[in-house]
Amino acid sequence: MKRSTPVRNKILKLLRVCKYPLSVPEINKKVKANKTTIYRQIESMIKEGILFKFNFGDGVVRYESASNGHHHHLICNNCGEIEGVVLDDDLTREEKLIFEKRNFLVTSHMLEFFGFCKNCQSDTKS
Repeated sequence: MKRSTPVRNKILKLLRVCKYPLSVPEINKKVKANKTTIYRQIESMIKEGILFKFNFGDGVVRYESASNGHHHHLICNNCGEIEGVVLDDDLTREEKLIFEKRNFLVTSHMLEFFGFCKNCQSDTKS
């Protein structure tokens, strides 16, 4: 594990309490530091398994604390709101079937759901 620094601690604290993944510009608004330092710390924490990296197809890379546990995301096509969601069904069974049928060992997965949040649904009904 890398040496603890004030910037690293601030990034970790921010991402642990945030309910959705943040981009570097969003992190930089809260953690006042050199952008290169932020990127360096984030990359280090990804390698250590402390942070997860996400790209939801909009060209923005976002980061989230691994301590938030495994979950998936709901992403609004209209406003871009992101919300974490835990599925009732464990996908471990599916991962085992993939290995049995395809001889492919799944080490991790990501699953995102795209649609419209409650606010944007009501906006489209007006």
